Amino acid sequence: MEDIKRYFERKAADFDSYYREPSHGFVARVGHVVFRKPGLVRRFQATMDLLGDVKGRRILDVGCGSGPYSVYLWRKGAVVTGIDLATAMIERAHAAAKEAGWSSPDFRVGDVMQLNGRQSYDAVIAIGVFDYLGPDVRQEFLKKLTTLSRGPVIASFPKLFTPQMPIRRLYFVGKETPVYFYTKNGVKKIARGANRNAIFTNCGPIWTISFNVVE
Repeated sequence: MEDIKRYFERKAADFDSYYREPSHGFVARVGHVVFRKPGLVRRFQATMDLLGDVKGRRILDVGCGSGPYSVYLWRKGAVVTGIDLATAMIERAHAAAKEAGWSSPDFRVGDVMQLNGRQSYDAVIAIGVFDYLGPDVRQEFLKKLTTLSRGPVIASFPKLFTPQMPIRRLYFVGKETPVYFYTKNGVKKIARGANRNAIFTNCGPIWTISFNVVE
């Protein structure tokens, strides 16, 4: 996880801007509007649809970044905990919470794999996290998230077969961490290993998936 931490410490400002309109350069703006923004918007909406009414529910936001999901869920009445590897991301999350009027946010710097509290949350979300998890860790990572949630684990997965995939893969050449892409069968295999059903929502270049308890 150290390589992921280093990458996001360095790129915190860039990732924060993905949820805003970037102001730096024509190419960056076009790339954001054409390739990135449609998937981000659909992913966000799908996550909220899958969560449903969150008022009074305890939600864990894994890889919370600068806090866009956490702040929105707090506004909807959820009791939110956000955790991220990168200190720079958590600093931005605190700033976003302050701007929103959230006086006592629960944002933590840390590795969720070290987090205790079996079934402490009504739902766990991990948006934009599996993009950076190699095949040696993703199975155990999902299992860990399922131990923390009494209900669903909602996560996003970038699709392997999309026009955006080669562009994004090329961008990550030489970076601290690679980026990974998934097939539907590959995600189903991860779900089976965690004893969960996978419910897919199509978000263009991304799936937003609810891993539900097997009845």
